[in-house]
Parts: sequence; C-alpha cells; structure tokens
Amino acid sequence: IRRYDYSDAVEDMKKALTQVSDLPYLYYNLGNLYCLSSEHINSIENYSKAIELYPYMGDAYFNRGLTYIYINEIDKGLADLSKAGELGIYQAYNMITRFQ
Repeated sequence: IRRYDYSDAVEDMKKALTQVSDLPYLYYNLGNLYCLSSEHINSIENYSKAIELYPYMGDAYFNRGLTYIYINEIDKGLADLSKAGELGIYQAYNMITRFQ
C-alpha cells in the first residue's frame, strides 16, 4: 500500500486562506486534501465553507455528498448528490441510484 503525506499541501492551503479567506476554491481544495488524508470531518467542514461562500459549486456538493455516504450518513449524502445534479454534475444521479 502506498500512502502519501498531504500535510505540506494542507499547510499551504491554510496559509493561503490566511491571505484570502473568502475564496471558495481554497476551501474546496482543502476539503479534497483532507479527504485524501482520510480526515473526513475536516473535509466536510471545508466543503461546507466552500458552499457557504459559493452556493452554486456543484463539485463541492458532489464531494461532500460522497464523503457523507462514506461515513455512513446516507441521507445527507443523497441530498448533496441531488443538489450537485441540479447544479449540472450529472454523474451525481448515477451515484444516487447506486446508494438508494
């Protein structure tokens, strides 16, 4: 098994957020890094912040939905996948049918 250490990248994102705290893609990318690091709660928090700053970010809903499903919060995950689909992330509908 190959494991990667994303801690330097996480720290870089956090540092960027101290400079520009209202850029939703920084939170989205930080959420992705946390997800890759198996820090799912931190991942969800950052996807949520990205969505708060930019409610039309379908990718953040999609990733947050999959993360919710991974931690066995299926209803929250399906709701996020549905929203992602509404925002144009059409593969979300395939995931919904898989997890219903």
